[in-house]
Amino acid sequence: MIPYISLFSNGLVLLLLAWYIGVQLRKILQKTTRFENRVFLVLFGIIHLSVSLVFGITLDRLPSILDPHDFFNAALYADSWFQLFDFGHGFLSFFIYPLVQAKVSLTVLFLLFATLSFKGFLIYFEMINLDAVRKRSYPLLLFFMLPSIHIWTGMLGKEALLFLWMALLLKKISNRTYDWKMIVLFLMIFFLRPHVFFVLLVVLFVMILRGEKNSKQLKAFAIWATAFSFLVLFPIGVLFFTDLDRFSLDSLLAYKEHFVNYTASLGGNTAISLKETTFFSRILYLLFMPLPFLSAIKSPIHWISAVENCYYIVVFIGVFVTLLRKRLSFKMLNREVQFALVSGSFLLLLFASYLYNLGLGNRMRLMFLPYLFFAAFRVFDDLYSEQLPAQMEKRKPD
Repeated sequence: MIPYISLFSNGLVLLLLAWYIGVQLRKILQKTTRFENRVFLVLFGIIHLSVSLVFGITLDRLPSILDPHDFFNAALYADSWFQLFDFGHGFLSFFIYPLVQAKVSLTVLFLLFATLSFKGFLIYFEMINLDAVRKRSYPLLLFFMLPSIHIWTGMLGKEALLFLWMALLLKKISNRTYDWKMIVLFLMIFFLRPHVFFVLLVVLFVMILRGEKNSKQLKAFAIWATAFSFLVLFPIGVLFFTDLDRFSLDSLLAYKEHFVNYTASLGGNTAISLKETTFFSRILYLLFMPLPFLSAIKSPIHWISAVENCYYIVVFIGVFVTLLRKRLSFKMLNREVQFALVSGSFLLLLFASYLYNLGLGNRMRLMFLPYLFFAAFRVFDDLYSEQLPAQMEKRKPD
């Protein structure tokens, strides 16, 4: 009987995924006029789902990738659904519990999470507006084709969900839809990654207060929500992140000392000691390491990352030089671009502050690089259009 239940459950999920992908693709294809962009979107979907399928099928041959098995087994052997309700890993197992209990396979769950992240990609493509992308921005478009982006967002893991939810949040900010759905998005991000939640919340809070067009009611709600988050949710998030029994200054200082010593005792080629590195060096590690011939690279995934990091170096240098030449004013950027740029930058700094493993850093990038590349796309689009240069010219002092 169980094989028939599994066959039915997996078949039904696959059918629903195929329907959902078709619907979402059709929506964006109807908005896309250029033939080459339509072909790109279809091929992109095929590549993304194919990477996920191959990854799911060959997962047992990758002993270093343990998280999907942990999530799946926790949901499989839990006594009840609400037993799993927790932060981080527990929340993801809670998220997939009904499907696992319905005998949905690990490979099909990979495809489910790849479908969710695919929706996130489509949101970015829609906000970037592929038809308006200039040739100067084509190197930035390559970011969405990097293998590691598809590997980490195409697997059963927190990255796929967070990628989608952060894309949805950015779209809501672009549309000024500050509704209950945004609150739900924030809460889901909080349960998955509390520290990411607080960075996004603070940036949005400041933007709302500074926005001249925002109503007094919206600003009042932002103050109330932020105060509640720091008074109630912040201690909860800290206790989860540090695994402490109580929230106090002494316990936090003791944890910091323990964590620094722990990173110093780690071995292996990808370990990073907080004692032996500076904050600035860890920023560089997070952005650009490992690199070919500069790091001891032994696994295929690390080789992929090393080649991709060469691309990141070229892009960051190009963007930096362009911004220096154009002297773009931050005030001229749209609110969603400002939010993405500031949030992505602060998340980069946050992750660099405690980076202790290069492999972990490669997955951390998915929580800030999409925002930074989106901001770069939109900035370049504005710089080489007629609208923004004209606005900047008007604001020059006489």
